[in-house]
Amino acid sequence: MAFYYSIEKAAYYFITPTGQSAEFSGIGLFAGKILSWCPLLSFFLFYESTGSMQYGLGFMAVFLLIGACIILSIDITKAREQALTVHAETGRQSTAGIAAVVAGAGVQMVKTET
Repeated sequence: MAFYYSIEKAAYYFITPTGQSAEFSGIGLFAGKILSWCPLLSFFLFYESTGSMQYGLGFMAVFLLIGACIILSIDITKAREQALTVHAETGRQSTAGIAAVVAGAGVQMVKTET
């Protein structure tokens, strides 16, 4: 389980523009807190309206499918290139950082120069 949370945050910060990680972190946390109650509310509504937990659990699978589609549609390499392009266009100054690139079977360390 710890692997999930560390990779989730690493991937999120990897595709954010350099120097704007605080802004994007706030957006990510806000969206996570706001949307975290939606599956539970849908389960409750289906259970209360039908009297069967099967429909509520079945509808919660819709949220898993939507999340899987969103995750699978993200091209990490292209997103990182766009993040670095946005950083170059805004002209923000930052120190050179080390970014973890999750590629294939392992993690490759890449030094980013900005």
